[in-house]
Order: sequence, then structure tokens, then C-alpha cells
Amino acid sequence: MKKKVLIYSISLLLLGVFQVQAQTVIGDTNVDVIPGAIDNSAELKVFTSTNDKGVLFPILSDTQMNGIINPATGLILFNSNENDFMYYNSTEWRPMTYIESVSTNSKVGMYEGETKLYTTGNVLIFLDNANNWRQISLGAGTITP
Repeated sequence: MKKKVLIYSISLLLLGVFQVQAQTVIGDTNVDVIPGAIDNSAELKVFTSTNDKGVLFPILSDTQMNGIINPATGLILFNSNENDFMYYNSTEWRPMTYIESVSTNSKVGMYEGETKLYTTGNVLIFLDNANNWRQISLGAGTITP
């Protein structure tokens, strides 16, 4: 009889272990996590009871970032040299740049890794694939080769 109870107990325990799907919640209070309260696509949820705090990502220099051996695809960090968030796309680090406004003579973004885009007045300046500076004048009926 004891053997049957032991086998039954172990079976229930194993069944429960295989059915558990864990998600991690990090917060500043002890809150019971209600099933469905965390989006099913998320593995991690960070919150505060006052909703006045954010998440601080690791801050690395170019040297530190490029020193990461085999970075995971989707790895995110803040690069202190570029002053921008960077993500790894499985082959290279890319900036996560959002351009809210552009002023004269400002860097407006990056394209394909290290190609920087600049403005000067109504002119967009960039390097082409042959490493030659190019410019495009912006305005009605204006073209500058």
C-alpha cells in the first residue's frame, strides 16, 4: 500500500513539474501574479508600484561592446560612445536610432552599420558604398549631383 501511495505521489509531482510554465516578474512590491497578467510573449516583466521608474540597460563603450564574445541575437545595450542603444542582429551591432527632429549640421542617423547621414541646411550628406561623399539637395526642382 505504501508503495502505491509513493508511486502515485511521485507521478503527481512529475506531472506538475512538466506543466509549470514560469515567467519572471521584477518589482518593488510583493504582488501576486495573476495568470494572464503578463503577456504570454514576455519572459520578463518589470514594474514599480508608483510607475515612475525605468529600466537601466548595461552601459558599454565601443571597446567593451565589441569585446563581447558571441553576442546573442537581439542583445541590447547602451553604447556610451555613440550615445545610443545598440542591438546585435546576428552578424553586427546596429543602432536603435529614432530621429525626432533634425537641425542644421547634425547627424540624423545611420544606415547599414557605419554609414552616417548628416544635414547641412537643405542638403543631405552621406558616404556611398565606394566611400565617396555624396549630397542630395532638398527643395523643389533642385538636384545636385
